[in-house]
Amino acid sequence: MLLVGIMIVQTVILSLLVLAVFYGVSFIVDMIFHRWWANLALYVVIMGLIIILHKGVDVGFIIPLVMSFAAVILASFSVKALRNRGYRMFRQ
Repeated sequence: MLLVGIMIVQTVILSLLVLAVFYGVSFIVDMIFHRWWANLALYVVIMGLIIILHKGVDVGFIIPLVMSFAAVILASFSVKALRNRGYRMFRQ
């Protein structure tokens, strides 16, 4: 029972770390390419290659995969909103 609790805590911490890392990287990629869809396309290509090379997805990989995709989408909409509000740093 204790092992299950430890695994749940590890999964929650891993999910938060994956969310933070992918949000940051996606935010930077979006600022470099000046296209809100660039990091989404890059994410799909890289994750597609990882899944193909590993011949599927393990059960333990699903939660971080979903969290990383959510972070990429969140970063895309964040930069798009900042551009729409007129922040100079995010102009095209």
